Amino acid sequence: MDGREAELLAAVGGAPGTIPLDCGPPLEMRADAATTVPAAGTGVNVAPISPYVFSESIAPMLGIDMPSAPSGSYSEPVITTALTAGVQPKGGTQESTAATIANRTAAPRRITGRLTLQLEDLAAFGNETYESALRQNLAAVLSDQYDRQAINGDGTGNNVNGLIAQLADPDDPTDVSDFDAFVAAVAGGVDGLWAKRLADVFMLVNPDTYRVAARSFRDRVIDSTAEKEVRAAASLGDVSVADYLEEKAAGFRTNARMPATSSDIARAIIYKMGRPAMRTACHPTWGTMQIEDIYTDSGAGQIHVTLHALVGSAVLLIQSAAYSLVEFKTA
Repeated sequence: MDGREAELLAAVGGAPGTIPLDCGPPLEMRADAATTVPAAGTGVNVAPISPYVFSESIAPMLGIDMPSAPSGSYSEPVITTALTAGVQPKGGTQESTAATIANRTAAPRRITGRLTLQLEDLAAFGNETYESALRQNLAAVLSDQYDRQAINGDGTGNNVNGLIAQLADPDDPTDVSDFDAFVAAVAGGVDGLWAKRLADVFMLVNPDTYRVAARSFRDRVIDSTAEKEVRAAASLGDVSVADYLEEKAAGFRTNARMPATSSDIARAIIYKMGRPAMRTACHPTWGTMQIEDIYTDSGAGQIHVTLHALVGSAVLLIQSAAYSLVEFKTA
């Protein structure tokens, strides 16, 4: 070894034949924040840790499958233009027409969560649930972020191209939504193809919208044959539109991960689930990977646990006609 290499080795006092760390770029210093135990109340008769509560997953409610992709990008071919058929006269010939096949594709995208533990905290907490509860929380927060991306991701930067971003934006309503507006929105999903009846249409709304629906009643009209009296009841009807749609439609639900109300306008997703044997949407996955690092900060008594989920860069709308967006005015 001679020249610059020999000079550097001599300057850092390295042994012959070795490669000093100074040859490489400076070591990256991460700003990892360790999850510490509470300052008081730990160490004696500590009950198990109560978990952080997340909303239930939206994706399964909306028929979004999660096929596993072993390697490479993922593709789903879809016939988007059908062949044609026609009634012909005697001796007539049916000409061939071309069908169209389109590929819905997605590449791997990474969602990552990271946990840092300190040995002193593991020893001081007082029961065995400290580490296990935090590991469960790490897995849960990864799932939460996945679900948010699958529904609300806008496809920009590192974001997944989610379901809502791929659906047509409806016109904003001008009047506060009432019983009739909610029923009309669900009934509008009955198209004879993906939904043959009201019971085939599922609607997912945000909490603001659900609260409006829960207090929206049909004004009850009483026809008293005995008294020959027809009048509008002073009281409200017996069934709110939220209960009515839960009973008559495929479901009427809310979830905290749905987009927040903006300027009194709230979006809702219509899912036509009348063809359960057919895949309408999917979000491929390449599995999860957990990396447990006990070495990097071993001198500081820290353990880093990193969890990666590899998911598709887009929710693939296999049958886009099975989904639509509607909007409600909440105030």
